[in-house]
Amino acid sequence: EVLDKLQEKHREVEERHIAEERDRERSHQEGIEEQEARSRKVVETLQEGHKELVRLQQRGHEQAVGELQTAHEEALSRAEKENVDLKSIIEADEGQLDALRGEVRDRDRLLGERDGKLAKALE
Repeated sequence: EVLDKLQEKHREVEERHIAEERDRERSHQEGIEEQEARSRKVVETLQEGHKELVRLQQRGHEQAVGELQTAHEEALSRAEKENVDLKSIIEADEGQLDALRGEVRDRDRLLGERDGKLAKALE
């Protein structure tokens, strides 16, 4: 009977020991799972942050390209306007130059006629 009681006590101690070991293992496993969950959350947060950064960089790039394109178009527009203005100025100058050439031809003709009359008068 004493032996039975000792064996019973021994089994109870072993069962308690096994239960405590299972509790430690379960607790350890839960800790590992919690750490993995936190790690996954950190990775997800980093990935989302990276995606947002890439999106912002792309938006910034697109905005910069848009601004450059707008500036280029404005510069082209100004150049075309200035070119049109220059063309009209050049055309006006050419018109004035043609008028002056005509006046010079007329004066040369008149001077030639005068010279001819003077030459006849001197003869």
